[in-house]
Amino acid sequence: GCPTDKPGVATVAITFAPSGRVTSSQVSGGFAGTATGGCIASAMRGATVPPFDGGPVSVSWKVTLR
Repeated sequence: GCPTDKPGVATVAITFAPSGRVTSSQVSGGFAGTATGGCIASAMRGATVPPFDGGPVSVSWKVTLR
C-alpha cells in the first residue's frame, strides 16, 4: 500500500485506451502533488481492463486512506 500521514479520500482520474491499458492516472484534491498521491497514481497505472471498441474512456475513482 501507499504510505500516508493523514486519513482522507483521494480522487483519481484514470484514462483507459481501447487496449485495456491505462494511459493516464492523476490524483486531485488534498493528495495532489504529494508523495502519497504520486504513489496512488503510479499504482493505478498498473490497472487493466478487458480490451474494448471505441476511443479512450476516462473514469474517476475514489481511494479511501486510513
